[in-house]
Amino acid sequence: MGIEDLETKLKTDSTRKYLLFRNIINSINKRSMKKHGEKYGDVFAFFMSMAHHLNELGFTKAKDYAVVGGYGTALYLTRFGERILSLWRGSHDIDMVTLNQELVGAIFPGHYPEYYSGKSTLLPDKMSIHLGDYLDDDVTECSVDCWVPIEHAKPNSVELRGRLYDQKFFDELIIIPILKIPICVPPIYSLIKIMSKGGDTRPQDLQDMIDLTTVLAAHHEQGDQLVQNVPAQTSVWLRDTIYGNNSLPEPTIASVKKKSDHMTYALDRVGPFIEEFCKAASELELK
Repeated sequence: MGIEDLETKLKTDSTRKYLLFRNIINSINKRSMKKHGEKYGDVFAFFMSMAHHLNELGFTKAKDYAVVGGYGTALYLTRFGERILSLWRGSHDIDMVTLNQELVGAIFPGHYPEYYSGKSTLLPDKMSIHLGDYLDDDVTECSVDCWVPIEHAKPNSVELRGRLYDQKFFDELIIIPILKIPICVPPIYSLIKIMSKGGDTRPQDLQDMIDLTTVLAAHHEQGDQLVQNVPAQTSVWLRDTIYGNNSLPEPTIASVKKKSDHMTYALDRVGPFIEEFCKAASELELK
């Protein structure tokens, strides 16, 4: 069950994939223990086991869920190769959204030794799911924040950070694999829109924004295209966030010792991309 099922699959499919999986876990754990005193790499193990079960049960093919937040960013970082995940910041929890109320009941009970869920008392449509499982003979834990239709009156939609998302949002999801396990994620501009929630910006949120703009820059996007593909309030918020920080974090790929030409191009372009974006966002605000 749970993580054990995933490890068995990876060992069967490819020793190389299994060793990469373990390397990512250990690398993230090492950094997060030093910085936060928590094992974020163990959360990555839960994330991958959850993605494996969602795929096995047909939820991925049906595009019944979307991974958002930090893990959404991680999926896009794999455009630079899966090994980049060993340098990714990690996350203390997993964020996902779905219209399918059966998904929570189908995937979690019975797959993990310890499991419970509860509805948020503060946010509509939010459930907090607690998982427990064994990794290297030690009990480890993980929290999943899952937005699923619970409270609001509009049918066939779910509220996430003050916005309603209906079937059209899920129809537009794309699938990005990690270790050949397919995972559903919103298009990159939609992910940026979801993450741009306004208010104070946490360091990890700013890191995600820098990494996502680096991915866009790597694919020959222009800064003004970001303005064109997200709401005006998102553009202004992101511009103000960038201007409000004296020192922006380095893109995750900057830590790679032997960079590919693709990475080098992205790092050369991300600065001009951000400048183009901020200029276009300012011009938009003046209109």
